[in-house]
Amino acid sequence: MRRTSLGPFLIAAFLGLACAGMGQAGALDEAEAALRAQDPQRAAAVLRGFVPATAQDQGRALWALAVVEIQQKRFAAAVLLLEKLVILAPDDAAVRLELGRAYFMAGRDASA
Repeated sequence: MRRTSLGPFLIAAFLGLACAGMGQAGALDEAEAALRAQDPQRAAAVLRGFVPATAQDQGRALWALAVVEIQQKRFAAAVLLLEKLVILAPDDAAVRLELGRAYFMAGRDASA
């Protein structure tokens, strides 16, 4: 079975979360813009050292970092970030869906 990239799907879903939380919005907005531009290195650089002020900021940052990992085809690293995000947002079906897809892309079909 051919595995396809999750990057575009995650970016679209991430944009839906982009309005959540306004603390330190500048850095998060810049990272999101870099991801939309398919520039995961710039997004990672912006997020390096980022300290979220709120749980919403933490969720946005985890999501952005997961997208960075997926765009760079480091699916196992994305799984770890998405697992943390599921703890923060256990009822968020979109996060659980992306975690399942990341498991699949990482070759962990049984976990998906």
